Amino acid sequence: AGALRAIRDLPAGTPLGRLDLREEQIVQPGTRMQLVIREGPVTVTREVETLQPGLPSRRVFVRADDGETFVAPLLARGEGE
Repeated sequence: AGALRAIRDLPAGTPLGRLDLREEQIVQPGTRMQLVIREGPVTVTREVETLQPGLPSRRVFVRADDGETFVAPLLARGEGE
């Protein structure tokens, strides 16, 4: 049960067939990740856990080890470096 996304632009009303869709890489709730914040020469890294499923380039709720909950962007590996 994953999210599906068309591999090309489709006009409204176009029937969707098996070859028109691909499954996205979904981050599941409970996934441990690193939140990296860069501001000028300073980089801060925090361990967080996702609280909801998410897709790369979207925002999700995460919880830090100290219990703080906030919204953070999901980036694909290597994106934003």
